[in-house]
Amino acid sequence: MWKHRISRRGLLSSTLTASLSASLINFPGAKANETTQLLWTGVNFMRSCNDCKEMASYFPHTWSSLNSATGDKDKTLFLDQAVPKFIKGLTGRNKNLEIIIPGPENEQGANVKTDFGIFVGISSDRDIAHDYIMSEDKTVQIAELQSYVVIFDIEKYLIIQSYPLRYVGVETIKGKNRDGFIERIQWETLSGNVSSDKTLPKGFAEVAKKLVINRQKPVGVRVTDVKTMGMAKKWMASEKSAQGNTNSDYKDILGNALTTAASEKLDIGMQPFVPTDAIMRLTEGMSASKGDIFEKDLNNAPIKWDIRLTAFGTKVKDTKIAGSKHFFNRRIDIFVGISVGKYERHFDDARMIEIIEKQKLVKEVFRQNFHAVSIEESTGAWTNNWYYSLDLHTRLFEWFFDNLKKEKYGTIFNGEQKNHRTRRFLTKAHAKDFSQFKSQAVVLRQILLG
Repeated sequence: MWKHRISRRGLLSSTLTASLSASLINFPGAKANETTQLLWTGVNFMRSCNDCKEMASYFPHTWSSLNSATGDKDKTLFLDQAVPKFIKGLTGRNKNLEIIIPGPENEQGANVKTDFGIFVGISSDRDIAHDYIMSEDKTVQIAELQSYVVIFDIEKYLIIQSYPLRYVGVETIKGKNRDGFIERIQWETLSGNVSSDKTLPKGFAEVAKKLVINRQKPVGVRVTDVKTMGMAKKWMASEKSAQGNTNSDYKDILGNALTTAASEKLDIGMQPFVPTDAIMRLTEGMSASKGDIFEKDLNNAPIKWDIRLTAFGTKVKDTKIAGSKHFFNRRIDIFVGISVGKYERHFDDARMIEIIEKQKLVKEVFRQNFHAVSIEESTGAWTNNWYYSLDLHTRLFEWFFDNLKKEKYGTIFNGEQKNHRTRRFLTKAHAKDFSQFKSQAVVLRQILLG
């Protein structure tokens, strides 16, 4: 994207249309009672590009209207102003962070004496599922928007802190025509022009209130890998409601869901779960020479702990309810594995636009399998197995990290059932020995929460 080396000040006061991913690092900044200024650098896309034509496929519902080159200038300007508008005065858990908006009074950020910026990066926008209900002449639409609030040190070319913000919206419209429907959902979420509290401006404000720039306890945790095994791939290929989604989509959604669940339930920063192929292209443009690439590449920054997910598979089964002609139970089972470890990494300089990474597991502290079940009472009206499977994964991740934080190891081990109006859920660890499970869980909790 960039053809020459960009200065620190130039990048701070420009738009970052880039893929950013790095370890959370020690912050050599102010004490708790001193104020640190963060320069607001806007809402951006978390991928880099060469000719940028490919960006429309990564962001099919937001890129065309919000990119800095050919997008709607009024929308992009409004968005950059709307997102931070809920921040009033000092923010952060210690009330020692001040977000500075570029403007004429500071020469669009050039006069702000700080090396630190803050932005919101959009990492994906998706059409999760949709269906036209002919009997009611209406269309149901489920859309997802994944983003991250990122604080970065442009001098060191490193991310200091990162918090995911994930939104899933369900809406209906009259008729079958979906033209512009998802775009409207995404824009309302991004701009806050909707009555719902689940919007980016309000989410950004909530994250800003709890930000801690902590130089004593840096967090270096990232979801680094999602694998789908044979049963999961087979289900993806055969499930009609998953048509239009690839195995890569499946892994990306699960990786973001796992990252978001850990961050929100444990209240910790998590490195962004974003494609790494784009990082090298960004670094190439930012580096003066080939030798700078490994020094500057964000993906080479040390990752202290890797969280990895294995999706073993999904099963869907319908069972008639005795004595009923129209109702049946639709059961969805998911099986996943979560591991946490420390890896030794070596990089081969194979090509200018690619990092060949070799990994060696040094220490593994947690490896457990989990099983979750949802049972829905249904009449056969539209229900989306693809979406409900994704939803069940998210529920499982949130349930696990929430109970881990509360030290409810017995609840995780024995499982927990929750009954809703039309759906029942069971989530549990698939472990045989409680003492072994608890010892691993205690270590994991200490690592993540300190």
